[in-house]
Amino acid sequence: TVALTTDITGGTLAGSFTTLATSGTLKISPNNENLTADNQAVTVGSRSFIKLTSDNVTPTNRTFTLDAPAADGLVLILAGVANGDASEIVDGGNVRISLGGMSFTNNDVLSLIALGGVWIEVSRSTNSN
Repeated sequence: TVALTTDITGGTLAGSFTTLATSGTLKISPNNENLTADNQAVTVGSRSFIKLTSDNVTPTNRTFTLDAPAADGLVLILAGVANGDASEIVDGGNVRISLGGMSFTNNDVLSLIALGGVWIEVSRSTNSN
């Protein structure tokens, strides 16, 4: 267990940790991904929270894929964030999600965890306006 008493905003905390405990909130810094082509590959890398936008209003015109996770236990949150934009992730390749896929519009969220070299759905919330 590591106790942090300093703000590391914008910095990097290096080391091997088995537990992260906080008595406050946990903030995951978002990264933006703009989808401009169908079947676009999204590189997750070290990102844990990706806010999705696109240049199309039809989800099936802006499908996207994810690269394989680097290690088991990584957590990834995908969120649609713009009114009028749409995108879609489908089950297959490095992604295992229910119902064959998920369309994203404003305020839709999908949570995934890495296991066995693939991203597996943990939960989804469809909150589109």
